[in-house]
This record gives sequence, C-alpha cells and structure tokens, in this order.
Amino acid sequence: MRTTAGLTSNGGQDLLSRSQAAWTVDRALLRPIARAVSIVGVSLEEVLQTNETDGDCTGQTPAQSQIGLADYFFLLQRLTRLTGDETFHLSKRPLLPGTFHFVLSQVSAAANFEDALRRIAKSYNYLYGGTYNHVIRRDGTLIYAIDNSRFPYQFELRPTQSASLMECILILMHFIFILLTSEDLDRHLLKVWTKRKIPASSRDGAHLGIWTAPIRWRSTAYALVYDDAAATLPVALDLRDLRRPDAIYGLIGTMIREREQSRGQHPDWSSQVRMLLEQGQRGEQDVAAALGISERSLRRRLEAEGVTFRDLCQRALNEHARLLLAQDHLVEEVAEELGYSDARSFRRAFLSWNGVTPNAFRVVCRMSDRSASPVKNV
Repeated sequence: MRTTAGLTSNGGQDLLSRSQAAWTVDRALLRPIARAVSIVGVSLEEVLQTNETDGDCTGQTPAQSQIGLADYFFLLQRLTRLTGDETFHLSKRPLLPGTFHFVLSQVSAAANFEDALRRIAKSYNYLYGGTYNHVIRRDGTLIYAIDNSRFPYQFELRPTQSASLMECILILMHFIFILLTSEDLDRHLLKVWTKRKIPASSRDGAHLGIWTAPIRWRSTAYALVYDDAAATLPVALDLRDLRRPDAIYGLIGTMIREREQSRGQHPDWSSQVRMLLEQGQRGEQDVAAALGISERSLRRRLEAEGVTFRDLCQRALNEHARLLLAQDHLVEEVAEELGYSDARSFRRAFLSWNGVTPNAFRVVCRMSDRSASPVKNV
C-alpha cells in the first residue's frame, strides 16, 4: 500500500464526521471511492484514520463511517495528491492534478456568467470525451445540466452511490461558480435537480441540506437552475486567488466549512424545514423533533422568518405534485402519493395553489416536453 505518512487533515482535525458538521455525505459513497483508490494501492481506511484527534472514530472502516461534507472535499484533495488523478480513478479517463485550475483559466476572459458556464461545459466534455455537460436557456432560466448516464466510470455504481456522487459534484460546481462571480449565487439559484428518489429518511442525502433552493427529485439529469439575471453577471475570477493549481477541492471544503459556521450562528429554519418536508416528513411534531427543538420553538422561529409550518408544508406538497404530474402520473396516483383521502380533495388543493386543475397542468407539461432540448427529457 502507498503510505499516508506525513499527510495532515485540515487544521489537524479528523476527517470522519463530527457532531458539529452541518451536513454529512452518505456513507455508501465511500465504498466505490475506496475501491477506486485501491487501484493504485491507496487505502482509504488508512487515509481516513490518519492524524485522528477524536478517538471515537478509531478502528472504523469507510463502510461504517459517515463524513462531513466539508471534510469530504478535504478528503478528495488528499486522494487527488495520493493518486495523481482528480477523479481518484473513479473515471476511466483520469484528470491530472491541476485540471480544475486549467478549466477555470479558460473562463477568466468570459464575457459573463453564461459564457463562463458554456466554456466550462465545453472544456469538461473535451476532457471526458463525451457531451455530459450542457448549458440550457429555457423559460427565463439558465441551467447547467450534467447527464452521467454514459459516463466512463471504472465500474458500475449503485443508484444511491451515483446520486450522492453527482449531487456532491453539483455542490462543487455551484461553489466554483461562486468563485467565478464573487456573487451570492444562492439568491439566483431557483432549483436543484437530482435523479435520486425522495429520501425515505432525513439521513439519506443529508448533504442536500446545504441547498436553500427546492429540489426536484427523480429528474433525468443533475442540474443547477439559475434565474435569468444570473446569465449576465460579470466574471470576476482572479486565478492568483487560487492558492495552488491542484488545491480546488480543499478550497471548496474551506468555503463549505465557513458556511457551516455561519449557519450555526444564524440558522435558516425555513430551509431546514423545507428540506425535511421534501424528504417525506409531514407532521410538525416529527419535523421539530428532527431539528432538536419543540413544536412551539419551531413555530416561533418560522414566524420570525415570515412563514408558517402550514405554508411550507403546502409548498412542499405542491412542488411534489407538480413534479409527479409533469412525469405524467395520473391524478389519482398523485393524490394517493401525497396522502389525500381522495382525488377530489387533491384537485381542490391543487387548483387553489396554482389556479389550474391537475389535468390542465399535465396537458401543459406534455406540450412543453415536445420542445427540443439538448438533454433528452430533462
């Protein structure tokens, strides 16, 4: 095995998840990473246990351990240096350390944010030898979409592993885009698309809690959907601000860690509730328990943000209903999925939310699907 001696984790802190980590990565994702790095003789277990300061994790294996989202990117930084590959051999087409820096160097002269996204997509498509990255303008939005259905992985990933990997790539790209614009892109982000099914529990896909935008589940691509105003944002990237050409993962980890600390000081309760509702929790008592506060405290904190639990619950139900109808599910099926006693009650609710009936909405979606798109069925 290649030695890991002399490597240190960020600030001497352990890489395995800690209680203060705001978001954690699914443990299932560590298994294919362990398999990939073993191709060149690197032991992920040894890397994870290097310079542990918290003895609680001693002796754990990648299959038994979750990892904080920021620490996940610090881990990728270390694996890049150990394997000499920015994909750490998950891809059959390796990327030399510094590839991210090279791609960013191609966009420093971009006319605006949209131009920068198109240059990034084109660069990665060349590097990977396929049209996996797409930039789409549609209905007043700017979409950066990734279709990994034919991506050259070293080996087949399970659906949850693939979803976690691609969702973390979306997080990586969003933070890279923040570097490009020096803007608060969260306020321009309208929606995040994932192929993942709606999680069965709040622990599944916990890293998705970083998003303040709603999530579209069961999509046919992974995507970041920005508003039209983002397209013309100026590009303000100075490559001299990137400390090392091969340190982009570590830089993203630092940005996420800073966001975790900020979140701890000023938690956005409505976003956390929305995430739990999107994961299938519906009862106010269950949501409050998942957040570690009482129902009364939850109501008070939501009121301070100008919303109610009922408002958030109805928005989540509407978002889920629109997604299922857009996928051409029958009205009766959607009503049952959302927990309505009958289709008539659901029709009334949907009409009050959207001003159109569920059937009329399905017709509009079918007409929209007929329009051409660079990514099939996105």
